[in-house]
Amino acid sequence: MGKRVKNQVATHERLVREEEIRGSSNRALGLVFAAVFTIIGLWPLVHATDVRLWALAAAVGFLAIAVVRPALLAPLNRLWTRIGLLLHAVVNPMVMGLLFYFMITPTGYVMRLLGKDHLNLRWGPGGQDLLDRAAPARTGSRNDEKPVLRQRWVS
Repeated sequence: MGKRVKNQVATHERLVREEEIRGSSNRALGLVFAAVFTIIGLWPLVHATDVRLWALAAAVGFLAIAVVRPALLAPLNRLWTRIGLLLHAVVNPMVMGLLFYFMITPTGYVMRLLGKDHLNLRWGPGGQDLLDRAAPARTGSRNDEKPVLRQRWVS
């Protein structure tokens, strides 16, 4: 039932993976569409206006097909799953970008304004950076000819 799709994302990392993408069952799709069209058809009653007969007819149709012969909904189910995957591919990076630029970045600026440096990334005296502050240290093991880097942090 599930279809194997190769998911490729263009980034600096190699994130090629195969994952099985499974849509919902045909009956579940028909029942959900019937429920949605029922809500659309009856929603005008909240505002004391006429019901939408076309939506109620669609709801009855989807309900009948879902109960009697759900296999007829298979092409619609595949289409619906592909639309969902397309929305995921578009919306997910947008939401993550918005979260980054409106939550993470301002938090970093506020921390910088308050003088916080939780990762101890400040420049050392005389303009030393992290690589200048790293000093080789001997471990006392058999591999003494290979120095191990130890960080000297500036406070």
